Amino acid sequence: MRPKSLVTAALALACTVALPALAGDTDVDPSFAWVLVYEPTASNPTQDENGIAIAGTADGGYVVLADAPGGGAMGGTGKRILLHRLDHGGERVASFGDSGVVVKDAWLTSVTAMAIDPQGRIVVVGATPDANGRRDFGVVRFKADGSDDTSFAGDGGTAIGFDIGGAQTNDLPTSVTIDPNGKIVIAGNVTQGDDVTTQSIGLIRLNDDGSLDTGFGDLVDGAGRHGSISRYFTSEVADVRRVLRIANGYYAVLGSTQFSANDMDFAARVFAPDGKALTNGGSYNRFAVDLSANDWVDVMLDAALVNPTRVLLTGIANAVTTQNCAALRIQFVFQPPNQVTVTLDPSFVGNQPSHYVYASPVATSQCWSGAADASGRMLLVGTRPGSTAYRVGSVTRLLPDGQLDNSFAPVMPDGTALYSAPVGLTQLSYNTKFSGIFMDGSQAVIVGSAAYSSSSTSDLDARVMRLSASDWIFVNGFE
Repeated sequence: MRPKSLVTAALALACTVALPALAGDTDVDPSFAWVLVYEPTASNPTQDENGIAIAGTADGGYVVLADAPGGGAMGGTGKRILLHRLDHGGERVASFGDSGVVVKDAWLTSVTAMAIDPQGRIVVVGATPDANGRRDFGVVRFKADGSDDTSFAGDGGTAIGFDIGGAQTNDLPTSVTIDPNGKIVIAGNVTQGDDVTTQSIGLIRLNDDGSLDTGFGDLVDGAGRHGSISRYFTSEVADVRRVLRIANGYYAVLGSTQFSANDMDFAARVFAPDGKALTNGGSYNRFAVDLSANDWVDVMLDAALVNPTRVLLTGIANAVTTQNCAALRIQFVFQPPNQVTVTLDPSFVGNQPSHYVYASPVATSQCWSGAADASGRMLLVGTRPGSTAYRVGSVTRLLPDGQLDNSFAPVMPDGTALYSAPVGLTQLSYNTKFSGIFMDGSQAVIVGSAAYSSSSTSDLDARVMRLSASDWIFVNGFE
């Protein structure tokens, strides 16, 4: 629990303790600064709350999603949904939930993603236990005021499993997007029982009332189609992180594909508007970073639209050894009548010759999310070791050709701005991590987590930071 007066008093400090404290694009916006997102009435004030996602509202404010411990699922080890609604200045909106905060035990074991629909309703996804002790996709919808939306599945929540033909699967949702007509598309990982070597892409769509869209996908369970199960490559384990709606109503499912125990690559697969995986050559592809001859494990962590036919992928290269922040851009080429090819975007040169990849030279620099502006510049957010802290938040800007924008943080060797969240009035967090980004006009709004301690990695609170305005205009940065 954090006193509001203490947080407010720390705002001026937050601008001076950002590392480095530079004028311009990298400055923390002093009218917003570091907003704490936590459970005000928690019985344990040092519990960990993890920042997951942020989205904009029609009135210029924000909804922040975090998780909190203490959910009833799995013998009390589940996660509760924690929503904060903030106005444009970072203050809680009193009419939302209980003085700007919603805490909901929706019987989830994880809380993973959020989207806001055209009516301002908030959709949250996570895993929920099924009757067999495994997990299903859990979907919860709130009204714009934070109350349960009982028009959705009767009580505001539903669970969907891929248990086709009696098979017992573990189904873990990782991403959600909403069609213009309000239908909800959810992607995640589906595993046969506990056999991780069977992990595959799972994709479903729900109607506005929470019922399953039985005209979506190609699985049949006796009641109609039941979504899709696929892989990036048939014999390889898939790890899904993001679903995006691209041009012409198609969907791109982004993640990683595992060729072997020592070789994993970024990956993409295209699905038709009816939810069926395309099968034409080139509609699925792998994208290797492979910076080292001894470490070919590249893990994609997030993806964002650059425009309807191009997507920015962010993650970690050399994930077993040095762990370097990595990013690349892919493109979708549409060919009549119903074929789509996905390839590397060769206009993204990056800093790795012939690889079309940007990779940070700094070891243990993880990129967890990214966004691209209207001019094509890209912003990567994540975390890396600090000089005196365990970890600090990191922000890197790339030029449209994927090379480093050295004007963003010129005093740093790799052009990356580093930030530590404030603790009280005089100290800095020992552990700061950025996990997502939303672009509010020309300002980057970044969500993450930080320890409310200058010497410990625990006692995490979700944190929201907004950078000062620049000349940026971003598109679809983070759901």
